[in-house]
Amino acid sequence: MSISSVLFVFFFLPLSLAGQWIIGYFHNRALSDIYTVFISLVFYGWADVRMIGFILFVAGLLCLYSYVQKEEKNNKWLMVFVITTLLVFLSYCKYTNFAINNLNRFLHMAVESKELIVPVGVSFITFEAISYVVDIHNGERKGSFLEILLFLSFFCKVTSGPIVSWKRFHTQIQSRSINLADVTEGSRMFIVGLAEKVIVADILGQTVYDILLRFSEHTVDAFSAVLCGLCYMVQIYYDFSGYSNMAIGMSRMFGFVFDRNFNEPYRSLSISEFWRRWHISLGTWFREYIYIPLGGNRDHVYRNLFIVFLLTGLWHGHGAGWNFILWGAMNGLLVVMERKNRDKQWYLQIPSVFKHLFVLIFVYFSWILFSFDSLGEVRRFIGVILGRNSHQFVNFTWKYYFTRRVIVLLIFAFCNDLLIRESIKKRITTWMNDHEVLQYGLSVLLLIAAVIWMVNSTYNPFIYFNFFSLCHFSHKFSFD
Repeated sequence: MSISSVLFVFFFLPLSLAGQWIIGYFHNRALSDIYTVFISLVFYGWADVRMIGFILFVAGLLCLYSYVQKEEKNNKWLMVFVITTLLVFLSYCKYTNFAINNLNRFLHMAVESKELIVPVGVSFITFEAISYVVDIHNGERKGSFLEILLFLSFFCKVTSGPIVSWKRFHTQIQSRSINLADVTEGSRMFIVGLAEKVIVADILGQTVYDILLRFSEHTVDAFSAVLCGLCYMVQIYYDFSGYSNMAIGMSRMFGFVFDRNFNEPYRSLSISEFWRRWHISLGTWFREYIYIPLGGNRDHVYRNLFIVFLLTGLWHGHGAGWNFILWGAMNGLLVVMERKNRDKQWYLQIPSVFKHLFVLIFVYFSWILFSFDSLGEVRRFIGVILGRNSHQFVNFTWKYYFTRRVIVLLIFAFCNDLLIRESIKKRITTWMNDHEVLQYGLSVLLLIAAVIWMVNSTYNPFIYFNFFSLCHFSHKFSFD
């Protein structure tokens, strides 16, 4: 059940909120937590009832860890054992077939791939479980089985984040309350995210799908390929930003306040800044639970940075992982180079416009690695962009794909993400907050528009959900 589907928006979410409001009258926190866990497991089990067992298993493991840690007085090896258990399961889900494919390829073996039933959101749940283990070891308050179950299963964030650590989540379990102001603000954020997803990301996603389908038939011209990469660059941002805003908005309706997950990353002047603005919760998790334990800024900083980005690429991988490993290595190398030269005079004297342009060009080509399952197809697609296959026959030129609707959306993205200054957008936001009637009216119009596109759209996958849940959707291509 996608959170941008009619079923979710008009039935599951309203009914869930209604139940939460009714329970709220009893002022019973335990009852409220039980209800939230129940609807979360219903949502989670919608994909496959057997997947509920995964949540219960991890919650039981963490509960057992809490009890043993209390008896063992923060046994470090116990922490390592639990984390290793979680990572082994995650690796089995994500990399079993990747390992089999490479064994077959490089050692000329004939091992059959496995049909794996992978829990939805396994990556995010594992990362949050690791945060619980580490935070408890570092002295944070232990949770009851119900609180741990709520932490892991909370449906608003379970599929694609944002990633919330235990030390940030448990403080809100006891103090959370639901009021009209939170529901109103949460609804507004949800509507904005829904519009980002179904109006911008899905329409551009359909264009990307059409072009890549023709590309698989060797019938795409250079300009169409260039614009395809541009559409994908916008799509992947609005797809994930839209989901994050929807998740944060829904969480707000249920009394949980999470920080924003994106901060206009395409305005960045360096790759380091880009990753401070993109998927902030993921960056925070890697910094707190990987980078700092490795030594952080104290020891071997360049090595630590490169390892973090290499692991980030590996985490995004889902079977044909070399594209993502290369992507992680590229980003890691650039971040290391920026860190090494950021205080040097020659680097400081580079005009901001050139730094910004470099970031956009690098990100543009790096996202292409996300579009295919083989490096060979990545090379061929970049070859088309560079005009190396200009002799091929083309059925449809760029004019076929880039309708007025697509062009308007690209212009909107250019103005919203690059042209309009952040200070101006903040003033507009402040002005809108002072005119609530207008703000509510625009929210209603935006919801109506989003619903119209949502009902009529046949393209509705979340890109990042594809990476993190290991499920192949129609927008990913394999040309084996």
